[in-house]
Amino acid sequence: MIEFEIGDFEEIESKLAELTAFLTEVYVLGGYTPPEIASAMFAPQAVLARGTLIIARDTNSQALAGSIIMVPHDSPACKFAQAGEIEIHLLAVKQAYRGQHLGKRLVKEVIHRAQKSGQTKIILWTQTKMLVAQRLYESLGFERQSTFQIQDREFMLYHLQV
Repeated sequence: MIEFEIGDFEEIESKLAELTAFLTEVYVLGGYTPPEIASAMFAPQAVLARGTLIIARDTNSQALAGSIIMVPHDSPACKFAQAGEIEIHLLAVKQAYRGQHLGKRLVKEVIHRAQKSGQTKIILWTQTKMLVAQRLYESLGFERQSTFQIQDREFMLYHLQV
């Protein structure tokens, strides 16, 4: 089993390109995000402006293995959360690290931080074709609320009371 270090992303110039390449690999090459919107969506400053970027690194190679963003209700990137609530954005696990329960660990880290900071609800949305993500969220107690569309992609809205 691979060991991971989980913590906040350090905004170091050399790590910014790694972040963009990582998200592009997971979302664009994975078929979830069209390439024409990825360059703006995954630009480091756009990603970091959303909220707290929590990452997981392989302890041996120090490779970026996974990420998740904890988005406060007052972030310009927030779509649904109200005061006392947060959103989860861009849960991503590199293909080479899937099957290690890393996605679950990252979501649990957000749940822990939300509880610790007094948040009452966590909201997230995922594409309808992201079946593994849906099973993960539901296994952690998230409840599906509705579906909606952004351009030609359909999303499912989930929430968890914390």
